[in-house]
Amino acid sequence: MFRARCTAVSQKNPYLSVVIRVWVFLLIPLSLFGQSSFKMVQLARWDNDNLNAQGNQQYNEVYGYYDAVKHKEYALLCSIDSVYFIDVTNPLAPMVCDAEAGKTAGCRNRDIVTCGHYAYAAAGQGNSSLQIFDLQYLPDSVHKVYDHDSLCMRAHTLCVDTFSERLYLCNTERMDNGLNQVVSYAATVLSLSNPEVPQWLGNLSPPPSSFTFVHNAFAWRDTLYCSTGTSGLYIFNYQNASAPVLIKALADYAEKGFNHSAAFDPVHRLLSFTDESSGSGVKLAAIKNVTNLAITDIFRSSAQAVAHKPYFTYPFLWVSYYHDGVYAFDISNPDSVKTAAWFDTYNSNGDYSGLFGCWGLYPYLPSGNVLASDMANGLFILKVDTNTSVVNVKKQMVAVFPNPFTNSITLGSNSPSFISITNIAGQVVHRPAHELPAGSLLDLHFLPSGFYFLRIENENGSQTLKLIKR
Repeated sequence: MFRARCTAVSQKNPYLSVVIRVWVFLLIPLSLFGQSSFKMVQLARWDNDNLNAQGNQQYNEVYGYYDAVKHKEYALLCSIDSVYFIDVTNPLAPMVCDAEAGKTAGCRNRDIVTCGHYAYAAAGQGNSSLQIFDLQYLPDSVHKVYDHDSLCMRAHTLCVDTFSERLYLCNTERMDNGLNQVVSYAATVLSLSNPEVPQWLGNLSPPPSSFTFVHNAFAWRDTLYCSTGTSGLYIFNYQNASAPVLIKALADYAEKGFNHSAAFDPVHRLLSFTDESSGSGVKLAAIKNVTNLAITDIFRSSAQAVAHKPYFTYPFLWVSYYHDGVYAFDISNPDSVKTAAWFDTYNSNGDYSGLFGCWGLYPYLPSGNVLASDMANGLFILKVDTNTSVVNVKKQMVAVFPNPFTNSITLGSNSPSFISITNIAGQVVHRPAHELPAGSLLDLHFLPSGFYFLRIENENGSQTLKLIKR
């Protein structure tokens, strides 16, 4: 177990270098920098100068974690050798709290997700395993509570459905002791009912003549959106984990390439997906129900850029781009998407050959700061420039009364909402399966006395409130 107090990033330490661009940068003509940013500013950058590249990678995925008890924000930055846990509560002075090595060094395509106060990580190439980290002791340390390859030797990507407490592993490989050989699965699903001891629930068997692997997936309320490369996008009902049912196959569409990643905005009924192919635009689709979706617009950063992953924080759709960096698109009009802001993490665009630049984003921290990982340049902490009036203004969406409460609360919202309630440990203690009408009465007599957090999502965005049960 590695224990270390957070280390402040300093230019005097060659291992941890940070570049902080002052706000006056915005006053310098953009042409001097090849128009590397528009309405978005860099607050800080972190990089390990001693990390050698593996192929075209030093870093890959980034994820965020918010400790609602200690009110701290963290970046979980994946690299070819480790996961770095970085305190970004002060975005101008990120501090490394811990670094947990993978099973071996030199693992490409490392991925990480969180569920409650646990983080789950694996790599797609190299001698890897499934690792689980307990984050509740941050900023002092991270506890690795699981590191085994019996369920997963390698997985290209991971995603979590917090509703059903399941972890999905895409393009999974593991050792079959009976066959004495490595076997692969399009996707594997594990139960996280015991978050430190995952249990196998099933493997996804592709329909005949459909696809052979799942490259990436997005999970939401027992629905799995599977990006399957050249085969397209497949959507499954996963209520029965051992026998998922195909709901929709989108095997042919405009500007089709290598279907890489999808994201779903349930509140606004929008789906976005990217094709990891030069010249293929980002797709936005409206969904009346999962079987009925229609692409409303196709858009891009530049003609040759390769889009990697989409993320919703309405009215923005964020996209991580190889070569072109971080893009925020205004999707308030789904039929006519506009560019809102961008920041290029990789200024060596050249002829757009190869896959270099921004890998992942995390735009969900309460501060509104955006985390971005660049394959060569490490972690970027970014913020939309409020001086240019491009900002996602969160409206006050709900009033809860009474608060403190004894048995029940009333949601004074003005529109139907999805809600979830977590305890101070980050565990979900109540989550209705469907939208609640405006003004709903919630019976919470079963909750023990204490502090809770109510998260609500509706057409105005998302909001988290503190609840007190007497």
